[in-house]
Amino acid sequence: DPEIEDLLAARVPVLAGEDDRLVVCRPDRPGLFARVAGVLALRSAQILAASATSADGWAVEVFRIRTPTGEAPRWEPILDDLRAALDSRLALRARLAERSRLAPRRDWPGTLAEPSVTFDEGTGVTVIEVAAADRIGLAFSLASALAELDCTITRATLSTLGPNAVDTFSVTDTDGEPLVNVARREAV
Repeated sequence: DPEIEDLLAARVPVLAGEDDRLVVCRPDRPGLFARVAGVLALRSAQILAASATSADGWAVEVFRIRTPTGEAPRWEPILDDLRAALDSRLALRARLAERSRLAPRRDWPGTLAEPSVTFDEGTGVTVIEVAAADRIGLAFSLASALAELDCTITRATLSTLGPNAVDTFSVTDTDGEPLVNVARREAV
């Protein structure tokens, strides 16, 4: 994608929301993707699709979202929360836990009962695909778990399919190598 390549080459921070699309370009760091996904969940934005790419110490993340009302997102509060989260001034995990606790549970026809996780070794990365029932903060939980295990997300694709989500992460360890250690993979 030329836009992503241009953003990575420019190495200039970007936080921009327009229509249903959020673009984040920042110096890459552990948990960056999780923080963005967490803020979107906190603001009741359903992630319809997302992609993340990193190169040379910078990351570009693009999210397509839907609000509960179907109206255009109010970007200013979302961007304010993103700035706070990126500056470590927002306790996302605690706020999302409370929001999730208060949310009614819905069992829709076709909802996956158990999540499935598959690994694939590809071109110098480990590809992890998770298929699960969608819920508030799912992308945040998955990305946070990867960050806690010192996995670097080099690419991510998130998709919502009815009541389910299929989230795919290409990850490496902190040395840029695929996850080959059996104990580490079991932890993931």
